Amino acid sequence: MSGKCLRVTSGYIALLALYFGNAVFGDKSATLFDEVVKCAPLLFLGAIVAMEHYRGARLLAAALLLSAVGDWAGERGWFLAQAGSFMAAHVAFALYFLRRTKVDAAGVVLSVALVAIGIATEILLLPHIGSIAERVMCGGYIVAIIAMAVSAILRQGVWRWGGVAAAMLFVLSDGCIAWNRFVEPLPYAGLWIMTTYFAAQYIFAIIGLKEGEAK
Repeated sequence: MSGKCLRVTSGYIALLALYFGNAVFGDKSATLFDEVVKCAPLLFLGAIVAMEHYRGARLLAAALLLSAVGDWAGERGWFLAQAGSFMAAHVAFALYFLRRTKVDAAGVVLSVALVAIGIATEILLLPHIGSIAERVMCGGYIVAIIAMAVSAILRQGVWRWGGVAAAMLFVLSDGCIAWNRFVEPLPYAGLWIMTTYFAAQYIFAIIGLKEGEAK
């Protein structure tokens, strides 16, 4: 791991320790401090990637920063704003990955499987959502995150499978959110959701930094 990636990893771990420490030992009341702590890890990653100078870095930085906005909206309890921010983030992630797309057999098979999972999720989940606005937003969101994951699958390069792993972690995280919110509570939902989410975002950021180093 390069010096830059090591420094980014150390800073990210410190911010995650602050977030999880506050989640466990904080006073459980929604405060400005809670919002800042929730957004800080992605603001940090987004700011670091934004300083890269290769084509595509701005797309990746935008995706990370839009995710920070989604974290803030989620901390406020604004579900539609949260989903909208992350939908925009997935569009930016997809555009970032599509710069190096090449169709191959493995990519086609995985993409078809993922689309099938997305369709099945729509069929299973949407009947549990009572609000029309939330139903429309969740339907669009599933399309956006599956498109992001497919673009990661079809991306070529050294870090292809790292991007696929990150995309799958993101899909898992959001799947847990949806099931926990609309179907039934999941044991330790918060832990599963946030650990997979933060891991996915970290991998995306490291891929971006590695691409910058290769230029």
